[in-house]
Amino acid sequence: MTKAGVASIQRGHTLVELLTVMALTTALAAAGLPLFARIVRDQQFKGFAAELAGHLSLARRVAQRAETSARFDFEADADYRYRGFVEENGALRPLAHSAWGRGYRRRIRCRLPESGATHPTSGRALTAPVSGLHAPSLIFGPRGSGGGTLVFSDGEGRALCAVVSPQSGEARLFLKIGKSEPWRVFP
Repeated sequence: MTKAGVASIQRGHTLVELLTVMALTTALAAAGLPLFARIVRDQQFKGFAAELAGHLSLARRVAQRAETSARFDFEADADYRYRGFVEENGALRPLAHSAWGRGYRRRIRCRLPESGATHPTSGRALTAPVSGLHAPSLIFGPRGSGGGTLVFSDGEGRALCAVVSPQSGEARLFLKIGKSEPWRVFP
């Protein structure tokens, strides 16, 4: 064997060293994976909150500008988490919707959080995932809305509460990212 060949063998790693590095890498990955998954789910839940905020704002603007009404139905079906419609010439035209999606996003539903949360503005106990004058729908008109409260939860401690003003139709959103966390204004 040449001197170069002997030198390259001496610079190599033993099987024990390689297994040690692989074990440490696996242990670090296993410890970090749940944290990473939680961060990803937090961001997905916030993405859903932004989507709902945009749809509610769109419905309010369409109702005001077109001098008509827009309605959101929050009774889930096989295809949609919720649907929004606008009234045109006595007929309902689709305006916005939230499809179920796959994986984690499928867990976000119009339901109360399991921790028994209170209303973010009044402090009273939340008793229904959709409450208001037209529950389980929310209606926006040219000069306001039916008003109400919507609650979505993922069953893992994350919750979203949208409070819609009957006077202006404006929606204020609040998030809880964790069962013991307080409501925080979103965004």
